[in-house]
Amino acid sequence: SLLKYVSANTYIDKTVFGGDLATSGNELESLVQWREAIRDVENHHSVIGNHDNESPVLPSVEARYDFLIAPERTPDMVQPEDTLYYYIDNEQEKTRYLYLSTGRMWVMEDELRFVADSLNSTPAGWRVVVLSHIWFQYEDTFAPTVGSVPDYCQELMRMFDRYNARQSGVNPLCMVPYDFTNGQGEVVLCVGGHTHTDYDFRTEGGIAVMLMETDSYQVTEMFINNREQ
Repeated sequence: SLLKYVSANTYIDKTVFGGDLATSGNELESLVQWREAIRDVENHHSVIGNHDNESPVLPSVEARYDFLIAPERTPDMVQPEDTLYYYIDNEQEKTRYLYLSTGRMWVMEDELRFVADSLNSTPAGWRVVVLSHIWFQYEDTFAPTVGSVPDYCQELMRMFDRYNARQSGVNPLCMVPYDFTNGQGEVVLCVGGHTHTDYDFRTEGGIAVMLMETDSYQVTEMFINNREQ
């Protein structure tokens, strides 16, 4: 209801589910209820969280794609067939929205190549906004503290910095080379969650990274704390 209200009454014209729908307990029922609730929300897309990746009711890449990605497919989505990563262009905004899959707690060679190709094909003067579940690791989800940038996220950020700087490099984790000397756009923002706290920082090259808490988690923790007191 809130998403539909926001869409109808504010300037916000797109929403993103940031991952981790499947957590624990009655997962299948929750998944079905969520899918039904957002069925009519326009311009809504999802990325995969680590709990979605580990959920017993979403036991494979195919199952995760069928439930979280396929129902939201639109003609403007560009992705390799049945993958959990893709991009959507907004010509009016001159912005490419790049949706990545970091929920596997790793980024595989095929996705890295897709990222490099997506950056290199970004039109001149366009911005790139990257959306993913994990950018930063946490130390304790029940007393939220920020921890460190996982190696695979660090290498993604390094790719973005080198793209903005029009440089070449090699991702050492999968030995994927990339050449951004002819790049024409600019990565301006990375958005994610996972850390169970609001937090922001910048890459070495100055790209803003914004992590956001989920309101439902805050409400749950408030309930638990009040009950214990």
